[in-house]
Amino acid sequence: MQQKLPKGHKRPSKNTEGAKKQNPERSRRERAKNRKGQESSNLTMSNFGQMTSLRDLGLNNLTGPISASIGNLTGLLYLNFGINSLSGKLPVELGKLTELKSLALGFNNFSGPLPFELGNLSKLEQLYFDSSGVSGEIPPSFANLQNLYIMWGSNNELTGRIPNFIGNWSALQTLWLQGNLFEGSIPPSFSNLTSLTDLRISDISNGSSSLAFIREMKSLTILILRNNNISDSIPANIGEYQSLWQLDLSFNNITGQVPGSLFRMSSLSHLFLGNNKLDGTLPTSKSATLLNMKIDQK
Repeated sequence: MQQKLPKGHKRPSKNTEGAKKQNPERSRRERAKNRKGQESSNLTMSNFGQMTSLRDLGLNNLTGPISASIGNLTGLLYLNFGINSLSGKLPVELGKLTELKSLALGFNNFSGPLPFELGNLSKLEQLYFDSSGVSGEIPPSFANLQNLYIMWGSNNELTGRIPNFIGNWSALQTLWLQGNLFEGSIPPSFSNLTSLTDLRISDISNGSSSLAFIREMKSLTILILRNNNISDSIPANIGEYQSLWQLDLSFNNITGQVPGSLFRMSSLSHLFLGNNKLDGTLPTSKSATLLNMKIDQK
């Protein structure tokens, strides 16, 4: 079933290799051009305390920080601040919105960490903070967010290790963590996330990871694990991933042969395995659907 995005939050393009960073400034200029002539919202941040019965709030053309009075809207189910020019730290008062099912903060100019108090939002199903400017570690309180089925956290300055507790989010279908500053390895607990359809992690430093955790993720349509110091071979059962559309394992230390089944998959369109330590011979023929491919061998 197609996932519903919050208003104003665009679904990503599928025609780029791997996890290339988006350009927020260019995107904002393009959106501003498309909205030319649109009047700015008459609703200011200071009005939040007067709207306690709101259930759904999405605003455009916003600047400045989010007011602490946002915490008064305790009945909100859907809150979309995505694609604005908001700045400052995320207010801890967001943690008072315990009825929220969807929170979108992406494509802004925030600074500082994700508030610990966001872990209070245990009913949250969708969390978007991609290209938002946040930094620091994912708070341990996020272990409470076990109803999440979408989390977009790409292209920020998140640090530390990717938390093990994410492996307990059994409902998770989409996880984007590419383009951050994580260290260590991809947690083995991710092997529990067998409902994942879209997994994107890149640029992990100071560690080494295995591919063992993906062996039962056979519902994947997109798998991007670019530049994560992965030292392993490609799972022999990769041909069983019959929905896989894009596979990017480039810029790792992957060894062994490329499974021939990859070239017979009717779903696979984009295959990027460059800058690894692969060997062996490649098949002379491939599926007609495999349109984009880059493979380097020793």
